[in-house]
Amino acid sequence: PLLAGRMIRITLEHGLTGVSSTAFALYGAMLCGSLFREFDEGNRYAHLAVSIMEKFKQTQLSAKVASVAYGFVFPWRQPMQKCLESLTSAMQDGFNTGDIDSAAICVARYSMYTFHFGTKGLVELEKEMRTMKETLVTYKQEQIFPIFFALFQMVLKFTGNPENDTISVDGTHEASGEVGLGNSVTRAYIWLSRALTSYYFNDYETAGSMCAKGVVHESSTTTAEQLFYEGLIYAALAQMDIMKKQNFRKACTCLKKLKKLNSYCPEMFTAKKELLAAEIETIKGNAESAMLKFQVAIGISMYDGLYHEQALASERMFLAALKFGYKSKALIFADRSISAYKEWGAHTKARQLEGIVASLRAE
Repeated sequence: PLLAGRMIRITLEHGLTGVSSTAFALYGAMLCGSLFREFDEGNRYAHLAVSIMEKFKQTQLSAKVASVAYGFVFPWRQPMQKCLESLTSAMQDGFNTGDIDSAAICVARYSMYTFHFGTKGLVELEKEMRTMKETLVTYKQEQIFPIFFALFQMVLKFTGNPENDTISVDGTHEASGEVGLGNSVTRAYIWLSRALTSYYFNDYETAGSMCAKGVVHESSTTTAEQLFYEGLIYAALAQMDIMKKQNFRKACTCLKKLKKLNSYCPEMFTAKKELLAAEIETIKGNAESAMLKFQVAIGISMYDGLYHEQALASERMFLAALKFGYKSKALIFADRSISAYKEWGAHTKARQLEGIVASLRAE
C-alpha cells in the first residue's frame, strides 16, 4: 500500500507513464481488501491501470497489471469468464517478456478461479495444469508451488488420476523437495484444499479438522470459497450431531459473512449462499424451506453453467431428502448429481455416489 501510494503521488506530481499502471492496479486491489471493501472504487482504479498500460503500449507490464487487476480486483464486479480470458493472455505476455514472477501469479489465479468459478471441465483443466506445472518447474517458481500443487492434487483426485506430487503444510513440495513460501495464506489454502476434498468425499470429520487449522484471509474472492466450504462442513458435522450447537453456530456465522459478500457480487455468490442456507434449514428440520433453497441453488448453478455447484447442490438435496423421508425424490436428485459430476469430469466422485445410490435402490 505504501509503495502504491508513493507511486501515485509521484505520478500526480510529474505526470503519467506506463509504469503508473502498476501503482493504480495495486491501489485498486488495496481498496477491495478487507480493510475498505470499496469495490466500485477499486474497479475504477484497476480499469484506469489497464487503460494506462494499453495507452502506453506497455506489453512488458501486462502480466504485472493483469495479475493484480484480473486476479484480485475485477472478479468482484466482472464475469469470471472475462477475467479468466485476460489472465490467460497476460500469462503468455509475462512468459514472453520475461516477467516470470507475474506470469506465475497469473497461472495460480487462473487455475484457482477455473476450478472454483469457471465453467471448464476438470479433464481440460487437468491437461492445462500439466503444461503449466512443467513451465513453473522449468522457471523455478517456488513461491507458486504450494498453492498450485495443492490445487493440482485436488483436480487429480476428482478426475481419478492421482500422482505422487503432494504438498506439505509448511509449503514443501514433497515429490521434488522444493520449498515454497509456506506463509499463513499459503498454508490456509492448502488446508482448504484438503478440507474441500474430504468434504466432497463425505469425510466430514477430517474436513472439520482441516478447517480448524486454516484461517480465513479476507483479501480476495477465495475468501468466499473458504467461507462457503467451511460453512458446509460445519453444517454437515451438526447434522451428524457432532458438537451440534457449536458447529451450527459456526455454519450460521459463515452464512452471515457470505451474505455480506453476496451483496457485493451476487452473480458469483448467490448459489453458494442459497446452498449453505438450505443446509442450515435442514439442521433446523424445516423440510419445505430447505428443499426450496436447494432447488434455487441448483437452478442458479445450471443457469450459470457451473457443473460442480450443480452437482454438489443436487447431492446435498439428495441427502437432505433422504433425511426427511423423501426417498423417491432423493434418488431423482442423486441421479442428477451423478450426471453433473460426470459433466464436470469428477469421475471418482461420480463413481462413489453411484455406489451409494445402488445400495439404496437394492434395499
